[in-house]
Amino acid sequence: MEVINPNEIGVKISTLIAEANKSFIAVSAYINLSQWKKIIVNLEKASNVE
Repeated sequence: MEVINPNEIGVKISTLIAEANKSFIAVSAYINLSQWKKIIVNLEKASNVE
């Protein structure tokens, strides 16, 4: 588990998604990703990789 500084959340999550080999699991009750377009784009790219 890694605790991420609030100022680095977007960059860190995008990096983790891009570098994930097989899966990515994020658990947070406090974050709303719907407004973070770069993260959504990275998730869409990762889901299209076979």
